[in-house]
Amino acid sequence: MSTFLIPFVHLCRTAGLSVSVAEALDAHRTAVVLGVEDRAGLKAALGACLAKSPREAELFEKLFEAFVGMYEALLPQAEEGDQWNPLTIPEDITPLSAALLKGDRAAVLALVMDAFQELAVAPPPAFTQRGAVVFQALQRMGAQAVAGDVNSLMTLGAGGARAAQMLERRAASLVREVKTFAETFTRLYARARWNQPDPSDLADQPLTALPEADIPRYLAAVRRIVRRLRTRFGRRMKKTRRGRLDLKATLRRSAAFDGVPVEPVFRRKKIRKPQLVVVCDVSRSVQNVAAFFLLVLHSLHEYVKRLRTFAFCSNLVEITSLFDGSDPEAIFRRLLRGEGIPLQIGLTDYGAAFRELDARYAGVVQHSTTLVILGDARNNRGDPAVDAFRRLSQRASRVIWLNPEPRTLWGTGDSEMESYAPFCSLSRVCNSLKHLEELVEELVVDG
Repeated sequence: MSTFLIPFVHLCRTAGLSVSVAEALDAHRTAVVLGVEDRAGLKAALGACLAKSPREAELFEKLFEAFVGMYEALLPQAEEGDQWNPLTIPEDITPLSAALLKGDRAAVLALVMDAFQELAVAPPPAFTQRGAVVFQALQRMGAQAVAGDVNSLMTLGAGGARAAQMLERRAASLVREVKTFAETFTRLYARARWNQPDPSDLADQPLTALPEADIPRYLAAVRRIVRRLRTRFGRRMKKTRRGRLDLKATLRRSAAFDGVPVEPVFRRKKIRKPQLVVVCDVSRSVQNVAAFFLLVLHSLHEYVKRLRTFAFCSNLVEITSLFDGSDPEAIFRRLLRGEGIPLQIGLTDYGAAFRELDARYAGVVQHSTTLVILGDARNNRGDPAVDAFRRLSQRASRVIWLNPEPRTLWGTGDSEMESYAPFCSLSRVCNSLKHLEELVEELVVDG
């Protein structure tokens, strides 16, 4: 069963499914219990173990059908009347030759699966490598020894000659089948790799004019960024909890053990999680950046003490509850379409947003709060309400403004960025996945 599941799990990971070691082990136990005879039951059980969202379930179904179909079509059944009596097969013949002579399709298929199992692990083969894949697979199956078995059979008289001809014919058929299988195999992995991009390929691409067809690719990259940040923050928090070694206290305590530092003493630090208030412009020109930023930030909520999120266009609404227990892709779509959010989508009004935040949510922005604004500051020639923004900045610990536009465009046309910038602790460009990762790490770590 492992010869089937190991390459399949690698295929799922290559295509973008997040499959942990524990989930892969659950899938293996399930498959061992069910077996491969009940294809529909196996598909449903593996899907329950490996797919965790509607998008992943749809992708899993495509991968399962393609992968299982690839193996089912591997070898044709033996021709009728083209059999060989197993009792006459020499004992020193190789397993592959013996399986071919017996017409044991299951045994040949097992050898093929064993060979391709090693070829499926990372890095998966590229489509241009299918010739090398065929050669390596045949080598692993022991095909190079078939010619020697043919020569040995030829020395056994008339019956041996017939067996040798049958073995040659079936070996040639096997090579053709393996070539076809290798082409399907490499194409399947190449397509999976193409659908799951390397985040570095997308890191510097601007998010402001993102085609809708590319959204799944960017969401996959966001998931990888979140996993990377979780690992990084988890290690730092573990180190912070442990603290640094207190040499003097350790030496004092060692006096009770004849000077042997049996119990080291650490200076433990209190973990200071940041309090964040995030205000995002979700008008059409900025909404992609805002949606990706909020997805990354809320995916790391356990590293933040308090996180309040507001969105605005013509009015300001709080959307913190939108991120409670929902699928990230569904949240992203809702943000883009405004589903369930009482936003008035019209002319962007920064002044109205800041006045409402200052008056209605005055207690939200406090001296321990980091206020983050994401938007291009283009106010359509309206009142920018600089006084309200100044009062907010005075109450907050610091104010960070993230602008998707290049710095050369700040203050041009209807941009009020130069009016707001003096009251910001930090203002910087933010319009790519690389910028988002850097900013989230800075916010969560530094608070």
